[in-house]
Amino acid sequence: MILPSPSRSFGPRLLLGIAVLLLSPGARAAGCGSVPAAVDDRLAPGAVTVIGDIRGTQEIPRFVGEMACEAASVRGLPVMVALELPIDMQAAVDLFLASPGKPTDRAALLKHEVWALPDARGSEAVVELLDRLRVLAQATDLVQVVTTSAGHDVERESGNAMALVVDQAIQARPDSVVLVLTQASHAQVLIPWLAGCLQRTRENVLGVRIWWAGGTIWATTDANTGVARIRGKDRGASPFLKVYDLIDHGYEGALYVGTVTASPPARRTK
Repeated sequence: MILPSPSRSFGPRLLLGIAVLLLSPGARAAGCGSVPAAVDDRLAPGAVTVIGDIRGTQEIPRFVGEMACEAASVRGLPVMVALELPIDMQAAVDLFLASPGKPTDRAALLKHEVWALPDARGSEAVVELLDRLRVLAQATDLVQVVTTSAGHDVERESGNAMALVVDQAIQARPDSVVLVLTQASHAQVLIPWLAGCLQRTRENVLGVRIWWAGGTIWATTDANTGVARIRGKDRGASPFLKVYDLIDHGYEGALYVGTVTASPPARRTK
């Protein structure tokens, strides 16, 4: 974007035109938030980062969006974001990514029952992530979203099946930065689930867990389903990625997101 010389006066129409340009989706996509320097190695062509989500928070999907923005908008790299949404949603997700993002577009996306599941894999924060990826995709033409789940029971679902979906998508776009957001256990690399299976066929795969400082999540407990307090360890205000020297509890690293805030299912029943 080329702005007029500061020495020239700005008329009302010119100022209005500049304001519209600055607020366009492409301009908004450039504001990627704070991405820690330690994430740099994961924002490289062919790098696959499998993030073990704890579900029901605002911060984890938001951080995935910031990583995707940094890769595509700032570094000009193709990005693939794989989400644990049902694979029969792929067409609906693709339509939403290509849409203007109007309320009717969101309503069409939210028709699927996954958005009403109490485990919050289809949380409001995931919808906001998809909307951010929509803006980013239209601004850069570098973003792809892949749905990975064949059923509701992701915990027991074959990690090999989900890994195959991701692997086939990577084969079509091998130079992509790949960010996989999935149920926590599927980020472990010592068991034949998603991250472990991907490591059999790909070299640059990292499975990480989530660290948090405490806060709230949307969860189902013995008492009820709703906002629940969660304890954690305060490691500072800024997010960071720590890569372990040795595998710990099946994970190769940890992504710290600070204090977490609950994000409910996008389509709650009253």
